[in-house]
Amino acid sequence: MKGTVFLSGLVSSLFTLGIILPALSQVTSDETTNTTVRTSGNNFDILNGIQKGNNLFHSFKNFRFPQVVR
Repeated sequence: MKGTVFLSGLVSSLFTLGIILPALSQVTSDETTNTTVRTSGNNFDILNGIQKGNNLFHSFKNFRFPQVVR
């Protein structure tokens, strides 16, 4: 029972921190798959790519979400 309460509190805390602390991320295409990345604040639109059958492929030079250390 104590483990369940602890785990529930931990998950809630991490979720709350994720909402409060902004993610400083980098997403850039490596230009091999015609992928276009448009940024607007913290939003990234990933467009184009290469379609093979029902699958859409993208390739990135950077796809990074740095860890925030406090």
